[in-house]
Amino acid sequence: MKKIKINLPINIGHGVLLWIDSVSKKMYYSSHRYDITEFIDHESNYLGEFNDLFPTGEQQNAVVDLLEHGERVFGICLNTEGGQVDQHVSEVCFFPSWDRMLKFANQYFEEFDASESERLEEVSRRSSAKKEWLKSGRRFISSESTTRK
Repeated sequence: MKKIKINLPINIGHGVLLWIDSVSKKMYYSSHRYDITEFIDHESNYLGEFNDLFPTGEQQNAVVDLLEHGERVFGICLNTEGGQVDQHVSEVCFFPSWDRMLKFANQYFEEFDASESERLEEVSRRSSAKKEWLKSGRRFISSESTTRK
């Protein structure tokens, strides 16, 4: 696994599947999370040429090492919503095989989905409490106005 921050031409969502073809050196992405369907059922959206997306240096060398071992390198985007200043800089973990990517992603997203579910429940609870507080405030104001008349 190689975790790399790359500058992509578009904003890629959390958990989106990416892959690089080792022969053509082209990078593709799916618009769905990795676990929605099997790899062959993901639509492929062209992202760009490998040399254009990866400037020379450590990032490129790390991915080139992975490309030499197979026909594709698979990546999973680990962007979290709202955690970035520049929306086009993406943190991507690359893997030499589909199985290794699935092993990592299943474990990572099991924990992520659980924490995200808890976060959403807390947001919902706070929203409900706020609505109830506002409703009781309105009742108080309307009872005050009727007693003053």
